[in-house]
Formats: sequence, structure tokens, C-alpha cells
Amino acid sequence: MLKFICTLSLFLALKEGKGQQAESEMKPRKSQLIVHLDNDAFISGRQDRYYSSGHYLTYYQYQGNGKSLSIGFGNQIFTPDLRKELEPEEIDRPFAGLNYLEFGFQKRKSGLVTGFTLLTGLIGPKSGVGQFHNWYHDTFGFPRAKGWEHQIEDAFLLNLDIKATKSIIRSGSFEFLVDGMAAIGNLEQSLSIKPSIRLGTFEDLEFSQITGSRVGTTKRQEQYFQLGVELRQVFFNRTIDGNLIDPEIPPEFESENSVAEVFGEFILNYNHFGMGYGIYYRTKENEAASNQVFGRITLSWLF
Repeated sequence: MLKFICTLSLFLALKEGKGQQAESEMKPRKSQLIVHLDNDAFISGRQDRYYSSGHYLTYYQYQGNGKSLSIGFGNQIFTPDLRKELEPEEIDRPFAGLNYLEFGFQKRKSGLVTGFTLLTGLIGPKSGVGQFHNWYHDTFGFPRAKGWEHQIEDAFLLNLDIKATKSIIRSGSFEFLVDGMAAIGNLEQSLSIKPSIRLGTFEDLEFSQITGSRVGTTKRQEQYFQLGVELRQVFFNRTIDGNLIDPEIPPEFESENSVAEVFGEFILNYNHFGMGYGIYYRTKENEAASNQVFGRITLSWLF
């Protein structure tokens, strides 16, 4: 995977570098389409547990004066450890699947980006995620997961996330940043802080992919590595704490109050095209579960 990304990145650099104009002559780009793919299959070896996969498609539109809007679609799949042959009463995490729409607003200024997203969607059988998961495993030859009939029950979701990203220290090719987020709603209630560093060539914070989007930029290139840890205090997580369809069969679950996620991610942006690959290590989210690792692939188009 990394070899492929490096080869493609070199090709893009050579191809687009020949046709680039001087940065001072370029007009701000106002739109960006971004795809995020999370999957434990992006890590060598069979993981196949807990946060199994996530698919996200987001469109950003720059409004001028440092403001931008976004709209996105996403789904997430959570399962117990599928590497083991477990009876329903032995599973170590509930099955859960959700589909949702997300609407966002961002305010960008030098060294600080703030914003919020409003999520609305469905969790449970009516989301169709369980059926999709079974279809995917059947189609590509993976063992079918047993237990979706005991997943988290249907619920309409409404969640508000408020976020800020602040550049603390920047010197040449080094930057130290801190993200903070508060989530409130019936999907998740939590507080988190995420200190991180990045090394390489990157734009000012307000126009950098590290904030989620590069809209408004007049530049065309970023190549950096980011390393960080997110510390999250969880008060409620419906994918674990929600009611089960058949609570008499699986055991009761309760989310862990404190969850940490360590990550490293490599980002490459050349002209219109951008890509990234990251590895994420997450501590257990409920008592019966254990730690997990998953990978993230990011593709974007700036126009």
C-alpha cells in the first residue's frame, strides 16, 4: 500500500509540476470533493473487529472572507471480533451500523479554524448497513458475520459537533497543533483534545488539508507527515450504549469513559489532486473488547 502511494505520488509530482504556473498567478480554489475510507483491511493481517469500516464523501464550498460550508454522506460499521467463532452471548461488542448526512460550517483565519457539523441519520436495521455488510462479505469471499439480528435497535440520529484547530508553534517545516471538540446528541456525547505535530511542506493552517479541506487556497502543494494522539472523554456512545434488538441474548455493554487514539498519516497534495494514508491505533471502547488498529485512505479533488 505504501509503495503504491509513493509511486503514484512521484508520478503526480512530475506530471503536474511541469504544467504549474507561479503560485502568485493562481486564483483561489473554491470547491473540494473528499473521500475518506476507513477499514481494518487496510492493515496487514486480519483485523476484522470493532470499528470495521467507514465510508465518507464530503463536498466543501468556499464562501469568501474565510468562511466555508460542507455537506457530506457517511456510514460506519461496528462488529464484535469476527476472527473468533463466538456465540451471541459471547460477543465482545455490539453489532451497529449507521448511515447519515452531515452539514457543516467553518470559519478560517490565521492560525485558527473553528466550525461545527450537524449530523442526522439512522442507526439500526433500517439503516441497511447490516445487509450491506453481509452482501460485501458474500461478494468478496469473506466469512459472513453471524449476529446482525442482535444489533443496536433503530433510532433517528441527531448530533452536533463543535470543533476548533489552533496552530501553537510553527517553524519552517515543523508545526505543533491542538484540536478540541465537543459532541452532543443521541449518537455521541463526548469531549476530546488532540495534540499533534506535522513535518514537511504545508500551507498556512486556514488553507491546509489538516483542517479537513483546502478550499480558499491559492497554492497547490502540500506534502507532510502528521503524528498525534486524540484523548476522548466519552459520556455516551450509542453504538455501544444503545438498546439491543434482543437484549436477552447478548450481554449488556457499557462504553469506556476514556478512549485514546494514536495515529500517523502521510498527506500529499499536488494541484487539484490529493491523497493520504494513515494508520490508527485505538484503545478499547468497552470493557469486553480490546485495542484495535485500522487504516485510512483519503482521496480529494480541488476545483
